[in-house]
Amino acid sequence: MITTNLENLQNDIEKYFNTVVNDSEIVIAAQADGIGVVIMPFEEYNKMTLNAGRVIDPSHKCCLLYTSPSP
Repeated sequence: MITTNLENLQNDIEKYFNTVVNDSEIVIAAQADGIGVVIMPFEEYNKMTLNAGRVIDPSHKCCLLYTSPSP
């Protein structure tokens, strides 16, 4: 798992996406106020949601981007 702030993520988004896709890492980027995003491979997302019956097609070669809700 890699943690960073949103500014670093914005400045080097391609590097972080490549890390998620190529190395199966989870990236967490947050601001001091708690607003943030989690970027994870589909495989990890599917593991988390398998019991809920929501699985994304594993043939996709990209990652899931989750943004926290606005306050």
